[in-house]
Amino acid sequence: MMKFTKIACLLALCSGIAMGCGDDDDDGGGKVEACSFDDDTCQEAVGISVFCDSLGTTVDACPTANLLGTCVFDEEGGNKTTQYYYEGDNWDADSAKEDCEGDFYNGTFTAK
Repeated sequence: MMKFTKIACLLALCSGIAMGCGDDDDDGGGKVEACSFDDDTCQEAVGISVFCDSLGTTVDACPTANLLGTCVFDEEGGNKTTQYYYEGDNWDADSAKEDCEGDFYNGTFTAK
């Protein structure tokens, strides 16, 4: 449930920012930023730092140590997000793949 809540908040905030808070002169080529979460995941997306401090920790880039794999999925508005899954209490390779390719993300999983 925690992961679903985190992602639901993430998507709601991203949608709100994209629809109502964007600069009219924005060319859509924003900077990709990274946010690390307590559930052994990290996400890289355009503008993620806007809400990361309330949901996770802003980092320079998602680390590659202990990486199980990555998931690339589309956000509303055409932006892509990359989610990194790490070895730990929350994920193994099979559960990370299932999470990525399930109906919620409908992403493409790439194992390390």
